[in-house]
Amino acid sequence: MTTHATIICNDETLSFNAALNLGEELARRSFSKTAYLILEKVIAATTAGLARLTAMRAALLAEGRDMRIIGLRGQARALYDIYHMNRLLPEEHPDARLLGCSRENSFGYRPAA
Repeated sequence: MTTHATIICNDETLSFNAALNLGEELARRSFSKTAYLILEKVIAATTAGLARLTAMRAALLAEGRDMRIIGLRGQARALYDIYHMNRLLPEEHPDARLLGCSRENSFGYRPAA
């Protein structure tokens, strides 16, 4: 099993269907221990989309795998913050683990503007 897989979401809205598509991509990459979802292009999200990601992470954890998100912004960021989703759906830069940090802006990482 490899350490991680990086999956980029090209949708501007994280809807339930967009999250399902990400889940299908995760299923194809079942060889990775941790999946990093790059959400830099996402500027809006639905509650159902975030809930689907949370359910996907729970399924991964049950398999001994995990998932992190990177680059959330705009209305999607606000929704994430309002619902205090950081415990259910944590953020992390893929290289942050190497230095023992888990902040999004480690290594000078900046989300797309």
